[in-house]
Amino acid sequence: MQKLLSVISSLFQWLSKALKGGESWFLVIDEAVVAQEDFANQQRKLDQQRDQSIRQDRFNRRYESQCFVSSDRLTFNEIWMTLSPISVFKFLRYALSDVV
Repeated sequence: MQKLLSVISSLFQWLSKALKGGESWFLVIDEAVVAQEDFANQQRKLDQQRDQSIRQDRFNRRYESQCFVSSDRLTFNEIWMTLSPISVFKFLRYALSDVV
């Protein structure tokens, strides 16, 4: 029984040495690196917001230019393009994105 316990004990010691690898590892947190990462994330978010704003502005300008180019009478196609559920959804999505 004692021999079995000594074998188990030596096995655990051998496993701990094998897993440890003889080297100690430490986690070092560098505040400058963390600050750089935070700054990079904030910069990326600002860039995305700026790009979204530019896209929305282009869409608005294109929409306005299309509104001024029309015939004297409205055709069924023009009415449908304006009042179709898809067009209403797009309008509401862009209109509500400015509010939020």
